[in-house]
Amino acid sequence: MKKCQHRLCIQAKNQTLSEDSYRAILKEKAIAITKPRLSILKFLMAHSLPVTVEDLHQEIGKTTCDLATVYRVLTQFTEVKIVNAIHLEKDLVHYEYNNPLHHHHHFICNSCKKVELIEDCFLNELEQSLLKKGYKNLGHQLQFFGTCKVCAS
Repeated sequence: MKKCQHRLCIQAKNQTLSEDSYRAILKEKAIAITKPRLSILKFLMAHSLPVTVEDLHQEIGKTTCDLATVYRVLTQFTEVKIVNAIHLEKDLVHYEYNNPLHHHHHFICNSCKKVELIEDCFLNELEQSLLKKGYKNLGHQLQFFGTCKVCAS
């Protein structure tokens, strides 16, 4: 397990993407460009780990938009596959940018709740096999739960 080193993730973290890049992502999905949508997209692209709605709202600032707007935008982004909704904890959804060029999974520590990225994916072969059998629009999410090294020692 390691931190994401994908080019687009690094660029977003370093804020080297232009304003036009964020706008192009929304335009490609036929989503109207608004300040809240841009703020939420920028935040999610700049952070490699999934976040909750409440954390996202707190981070982008309550002056940008209200909590209900964050929920609506994330629902819209999820429907058009800009973000992934991930169930890392019981009854709590986390969201992360769905980078089409970078696929990963998660490890969640049952003790401290720390989330780590898992860069390896052994399910791609299975997904290709299913595509050959005629299945369409495939995707998958995988989370591992356990005790991290720090909590285990």
